[in-house]
Amino acid sequence: MAPSISISILTVALSAWASLVLSSYAAESPDKEAKALLESGWWSRKYLNSTTTSPCNLHGITCNVGGSITHISLHEDSVEKKKLGRFLNSSSFPNLVSLDVAGAGLVGGIPPEVATLSKLTYLDLSYNNLTGELPFSLGNLSQLVMLDISHNQINGSIPPELGNLISLVALNLSSKQLVWSNTFIAWPFAEPHSLPTL
Repeated sequence: MAPSISISILTVALSAWASLVLSSYAAESPDKEAKALLESGWWSRKYLNSTTTSPCNLHGITCNVGGSITHISLHEDSVEKKKLGRFLNSSSFPNLVSLDVAGAGLVGGIPPEVATLSKLTYLDLSYNNLTGELPFSLGNLSQLVMLDISHNQINGSIPPELGNLISLVALNLSSKQLVWSNTFIAWPFAEPHSLPTL
């Protein structure tokens, strides 16, 4: 009987410790995320007052049970003439798996920091006014399943690093200004055009 009591006490102690560690991390992550959302300029301060509103209650935001942001989905010119921004990085959004801002009215370039979102599986930046070249660092998004950057003013060569996206199932880079580079791209598929497009 004594060994089962010891195991029960150990189990309760480990559960309490894990709960304490997770709750302190959960409290830190939403605070960083709320600050990053404010820095984005996509939401005004009146909607994101840390004493009254959780970022999880904002339009276009979905959170996990710990209160950390997992999805950002904004459409129809909701952030018109705003930049994608350097606030989108793994330290600001450690659990972000989906960024869907198709047709949101974004301008400017795609910052390389987006590629630090290591859990990202879905990235849709289509139908905006994004300019500049594709950052080669997008090839670091190893979990990415869907990438759509079509219908923007992105120019230059398609970086060969996109060949590192081994989980990719859907790819749409439609643009009159993008060209395949002369460098061989090691796609994990027979042909780049064999990928389904959106």
